[in-house]
Amino acid sequence: FLRGDNAWAAVTSAGWTAHANNIVKIHNDAAFSTSSTSYVTNLTGNITPGTGSYVMIICQGPETIYRKNGTGTQIFHQIERGTALSGTELLTNRTVWWGTTNNQNNETANRFYMSYIDPTPGGDGSTAITYSWIVKNTFTGTGTASSNYINQGGKQNGRMMYLIEVKP
Repeated sequence: FLRGDNAWAAVTSAGWTAHANNIVKIHNDAAFSTSSTSYVTNLTGNITPGTGSYVMIICQGPETIYRKNGTGTQIFHQIERGTALSGTELLTNRTVWWGTTNNQNNETANRFYMSYIDPTPGGDGSTAITYSWIVKNTFTGTGTASSNYINQGGKQNGRMMYLIEVKP
């Protein structure tokens, strides 16, 4: 591999390696939508990591955003540890899309991905740790608030959250 000083070096076992000890997949084929300007729970799952382990959280799903007659629309996604909507914010206010509609109905569709490694989940090997993927729809200006759909119509391979215990 190429080192930071532009010299080539061989990979050795002296470097940091990690092992995935436990993988939890939370999958929901049902459609989810919100026009709430407060965070609401999208998906929640539990994992029981061992002492000293990290937890990698990966969230993904097809997303469609409808904007109606307004300006300043943004969709925020967040990952929390602990009780949904009142836990520890780990990854906050990840914006998917924003813009103006100029008084017409518009639709934007994409596939959303978000990941985070929690270095201090507090696992002891016997206590389940809860993680939540929460979303909110922000709306400023005039007109009608937009809606955020994840897996609209339940036909786009679902929305998923993976919790992966990583032992360094």
